Amino acid sequence: MEERIIVVWEIATKQTKAGQDYLAVKGKDGMTYNIFDQASFPVFEVDRAVKLTGEKSGKYFNTQKAEGVANIMEQEAAVKVAGLMGNVDNRVKALNCATAIIGSVIQHTGEAKTANDVVVTAKVLAKYLDTGE
Repeated sequence: MEERIIVVWEIATKQTKAGQDYLAVKGKDGMTYNIFDQASFPVFEVDRAVKLTGEKSGKYFNTQKAEGVANIMEQEAAVKVAGLMGNVDNRVKALNCATAIIGSVIQHTGEAKTANDVVVTAKVLAKYLDTGE
């Protein structure tokens, strides 16, 4: 299973051919995620960070679970990085990794960290993913 944190850009309610409602959620990462689990619908709000769990299948991400990001540091970092880093897939991966790294540092050391720490770490990781440096 893959986890990614997206920041919701826009939401549209649509229907399948069978008449089932689903959400077409466009993230600030430039991707559109179709959400079929109606119990997850209330989680999605514009400019809110949402953690998606699922599997990548070709160019699609099959979302199996969606939950709002409760940790205010993760929420602030996701919103800030999405605005600063654009729509590149490596930058999304870097944000997810940076959030996990900084969260782990906080959990294991109790050291205070800010959203800026996540942004700085994400930039370093994105550069590495883009250039190998």
